[in-house]
Parts: sequence; C-alpha cells; structure tokens
Amino acid sequence: MSAPTRQQKRLAMARLGRLNDAAEQAADDVLVAIHQALEAGILPQAAIAAAIGGVSPSTIRGKAARGAKILEERKQ
Repeated sequence: MSAPTRQQKRLAMARLGRLNDAAEQAADDVLVAIHQALEAGILPQAAIAAAIGGVSPSTIRGKAARGAKILEERKQ
C-alpha cells in the first residue's frame, strides 16, 4: 500500500469531522427526545432507559434536563 496523499488525508479528516458532527447531533437529538417523552408522560423513566440500553433509570431525569436545555438553545 502506498503512502496517502495530502488530498487523501484532507478528505479523511473532513469525513471524520462530518461524522463526528453528525454523532454529536444525534446524541443531542436523543437527549431532546428523552425530555419530550418524559415531559409528555409518554414513557416512564424505566422504559426510556430500556430503549436506550445500558442506562440506569435514575439517570433519565438528568438526561431530560440536558435535553430541555438543548431544545431551548435550538429555539433561540
């Protein structure tokens, strides 16, 4: 395999940057969805924790609070 060119490196860095931005956006979207589901009373904390997987139900309120802040920032 030959050494990568500058263009290949730039393209790889740009792709990684876009993927990272998309991952951060998705994580924020999950927090907003948690807030909305909890606020509307659609799902209990345990159901939300089960849907996310690997999360304790006791941490859902904190995630919902962060989701509320994100939602408020998006409205501005």
